[in-house]
Amino acid sequence: METPRSPQATTPRRIVASYGSDMDSPVHSMLGLAALTGAMQDLGVGIDALFEGVGVSPEQMSDPGARLSHRQKIALFGNVQRLTPDPTIGLMAGQRQRISDYGVYGYGVLSSATFGEAIAFGIEHIRLAGPVLEKSFRVEGEVAVFEGHDVIQLGPLLPLVTEFWFSSMRTLISCFAWSLISRATRCRRWRAARRTNPPATSCASPGGARGPWR
Repeated sequence: METPRSPQATTPRRIVASYGSDMDSPVHSMLGLAALTGAMQDLGVGIDALFEGVGVSPEQMSDPGARLSHRQKIALFGNVQRLTPDPTIGLMAGQRQRISDYGVYGYGVLSSATFGEAIAFGIEHIRLAGPVLEKSFRVEGEVAVFEGHDVIQLGPLLPLVTEFWFSSMRTLISCFAWSLISRATRCRRWRAARRTNPPATSCASPGGARGPWR
């Protein structure tokens, strides 16, 4: 996935999110999975069937402290691939993502002042999002490049996992872009309403991040 680089981005030239390859340690949060299970339910697949043999219960999805292992998350993707009547399920599910589905992680991304800062935060704290693919981000000239690396040999699950990740990323980037536009619009309206020069030269988002609106 490639996206134009923000001219104000301060992202390092290359960021790699590295995490352990232990298949059985409970290191994954369940953030973002609601979009996948919700899409499957809309297709008529029961939630209990999706979690069969995974080793965690569907109720744990609402618990921010719940964790599952690489093996358990792969088992969940395996159930999705086996039960889905639609081969585009990964793309469909990714389009359902919301920033709020990612809890504190999503709020941290949304509070970033620039696109570059949002990417840096997202990659550096990727563990909070329960990744399966190893993620990296680099800048080549005026182009920002995301990459996902299969480091645990997903085999036939790789297309599903990749499509879900890319579709989710596209949706979340769009949400962040709209957030920046909204912050800029609010700032302009505030400045237009003032008849004297305001004491500050930038406006603050609800999360405290200050936008570079000049």
